[in-house]
Amino acid sequence: MSVLERWMIFLINSSDQAKRKMVNEILKSEEGISMAAETLLSVSKDENERARLLNEYRIILDYQSGLSAAAREGEKKGEQKGLQKGTKLASIKSAVNVIKTLKITVAEAVCILELDPEYHDNIVAELKKQDIFFIE
Repeated sequence: MSVLERWMIFLINSSDQAKRKMVNEILKSEEGISMAAETLLSVSKDENERARLLNEYRIILDYQSGLSAAAREGEKKGEQKGLQKGTKLASIKSAVNVIKTLKITVAEAVCILELDPEYHDNIVAELKKQDIFFIE
């Protein structure tokens, strides 16, 4: 078999496990082909390592992206709760002012301002805190 034929057999059959014995014989007999096989293995290992590192980087980036998204969501929810809390405080203050000005009951103030009944206890607490006379 000529050197060219050995190269062709090696190149065509190097990944075929069924013809591995013949390829190994060629590798033993031809130093140039043997060096090419080592280079091919090295390139394959480098490619596998590159793919592994890329996968690792993707995992890290996905994790960091998830953390950022969670932080943004938390900030958004915090802002909404802050707005809700501010709205609730403003509603209680409005009710206290209406009760002081119009001399009406807490229930009437809740009704006039169209507040949730859950505000009733908070309004009463604020009125007591400010030492304002009121009728429940």
